[in-house]
Amino acid sequence: MCEDFVGGLVGCDIFSWVIAYKNAILSGVFVVGGCFAIARKDSRMNKEVTDRIVALFVKKLNDVSRAATAADDDAVVGKIESVLKEALGEVGEACQQALVDEQVELRDVYEQTCRCGRRMVVKDLRSRKIYGRHGEFTVRRRYFICPSCAGKRLPLDERLNVGGRFTKTVEEMIALVGVTHSSRRASAVLETLSGLCISSTTIMRYTASIGRQAHQQLINRPAESPLPPECPRAYVSLDGVMVNTLSGWREMRLGCLYDDDGYRRYVASLADSGEFGRMLRQMVCLAGGQRARELIAIADGAHWIWEQVRTRLPFTNVEIVDFYHAGQLLGGVARSVYGEGTSCAARWLQDKLKTLRRGGATVLLKKLRNTAAYRRGHPEMRRVVDYF
Repeated sequence: MCEDFVGGLVGCDIFSWVIAYKNAILSGVFVVGGCFAIARKDSRMNKEVTDRIVALFVKKLNDVSRAATAADDDAVVGKIESVLKEALGEVGEACQQALVDEQVELRDVYEQTCRCGRRMVVKDLRSRKIYGRHGEFTVRRRYFICPSCAGKRLPLDERLNVGGRFTKTVEEMIALVGVTHSSRRASAVLETLSGLCISSTTIMRYTASIGRQAHQQLINRPAESPLPPECPRAYVSLDGVMVNTLSGWREMRLGCLYDDDGYRRYVASLADSGEFGRMLRQMVCLAGGQRARELIAIADGAHWIWEQVRTRLPFTNVEIVDFYHAGQLLGGVARSVYGEGTSCAARWLQDKLKTLRRGGATVLLKKLRNTAAYRRGHPEMRRVVDYF
């Protein structure tokens, strides 16, 4: 049966294809989007629906034949591909709607009990348009209300898992193109590869929504390999970096929990410092960082970082301002006070770095407050004193 149909498809002309298709339909074979499936003998899909889909397919196949015949020799293959893609899309959408109607009739709920314990009644049939892999389809299902507490339910939505605007398959496709391309380009890529026409704004919104859900799931789940119960020393490192987003430049905040044996766990967000601090604490606690014998916080001198360390991670034992960032800031002060590339700036920077390395921030602060630039109120010098 299938062999006869496939043999017809590899024939030399479109007419043979149509004849093979008609014979296959009589044998119980359906074609949807270029894929074959044997029809069930007990299918609930009525003959009128199947005849309509067959007629649509034959009509579209003839359209492809006419378009190919009218095309130039060097363009005929491309014309067949483009017109056939559109034709199969329309047939696929019709098949999708017919199969959904069949399954809705089979699976719809006729009785429903409210959460309050009373029996709910059917108010009417509600229609919902959903965008699926083969285009848009409509689901008509029973809408229940409770005469006692006025509760409302659409139980078939829960059974079929179709509560959103798109099916799960389309949501996955949106997320895939949304994370690999810009939102403007993602819309064109999705249409080219799948034939789905979804606006760039919708792709951006859904990708962001799915990303937030995935990020929250990642934060909330227990660490796959938490820190050892007797971990002698763990570290929390925080930083921020400016990134260019659609709404302008924003600070991406990052945090990392790690130990001396290669354990790593990360958190990153564009949220404000308070929300990021909450996420950081959640990540550290789920990984067992608070149980480490010694927990060390390492970061630059940004005010928001140490505010979050003090409020969200009060169980840290040691706070360290990393030498690299401190050196960068001192270098900026040297250039501002003594001039870019001058020997005075170089000598001043080397002296202060040596003081910081050997005596720490307390000794350095004493030296900085004794400088003439600090006493004159030089803004860069004041800023570096506040930093330390």
